[in-house]
Amino acid sequence: VFDSSFNRLDEHLQIIFRRLSVFRGGFDLPAARAIAGADLRTLIALVDKSLLTREPHTGRYELHELLRQYAGERMEAAGEQESILAAYTDYYVSFVCQRERQLISPSQTKALNEIQTDFDNIRHAFSRAIKRRGVDSAWPAFSGLYAFCDMRSRFYEGEAIFRLASEYLAPQTDKP
Repeated sequence: VFDSSFNRLDEHLQIIFRRLSVFRGGFDLPAARAIAGADLRTLIALVDKSLLTREPHTGRYELHELLRQYAGERMEAAGEQESILAAYTDYYVSFVCQRERQLISPSQTKALNEIQTDFDNIRHAFSRAIKRRGVDSAWPAFSGLYAFCDMRSRFYEGEAIFRLASEYLAPQTDKP
């Protein structure tokens, strides 16, 4: 069924649909543009074909989990996975960095809400950055992420991310 719907898309829509599979918990137009190369017209076309949904109150888009997995498999088969996931990681590390200063300003609530909205993407991007590219790739945003987790009482999630980072920082020893 998914193959039938996917094969009916033109090549441009197929590419964008595959690339959107990196998102977790939804996304907005700026993120889709920066990471997947999507524009508003393309996202509307995918909504019209029932491959995406759009939340009318927030303007955020979501990809059903089964469709996300299918699109991810197609992206991997197309050999795009590493480059798109690198763009995804860079985007969300930058996203947190840009909001870090706002966390100690009168714009604090706005910054906290923006990070909260994309926290699933941020958590996935940080985990991926640490595992694939090393702690240095996520390092610039660690203080912003720590501040967010502290201010929003997301201790469990923050602890999991920072534990993962510490495991990758720990010296590797050869065990006999």
